Amino acid sequence: MLHWIYNPTRKVKRAFDELDREKKVHDSEHNVIQDVLQMAKENGLRPSDIKSLEHEIDAEHLVTPTTTLERINQLIYMEKIMMADLNMDTAELDFLIEFARYIQLPSDICPLIVRDIYFDMRAEKTDPEIVADIVNDFKLL
Repeated sequence: MLHWIYNPTRKVKRAFDELDREKKVHDSEHNVIQDVLQMAKENGLRPSDIKSLEHEIDAEHLVTPTTTLERINQLIYMEKIMMADLNMDTAELDFLIEFARYIQLPSDICPLIVRDIYFDMRAEKTDPEIVADIVNDFKLL
């Protein structure tokens, strides 16, 4: 009666297999996340920072931007993730500059934009205030 248990061709369904499959589907649908994580590795982020970035990042915030405002908002989103530990080291700054270039902000002013967003966040400005400062300072619109 229990011979069906020992059938080697029987499909075994396990909970962790289902979770693993869902994660693969999620990752394959959002190659942007993989690009961002690869960028983080290449810019020298610590493995613990990459892990936390992987858990914190949300694919719906990383839709390909079409306007300058969307690009600035994405950069603010990424900078908030990097500032979660209230510490910004040079590897994280390099990563954010690379990300700003990746989303096609003007590459010659990317370091300045990242710096200004950082200082505005330290001053506890709201997102609309940060966007207004960036747009006014760099005449991006």
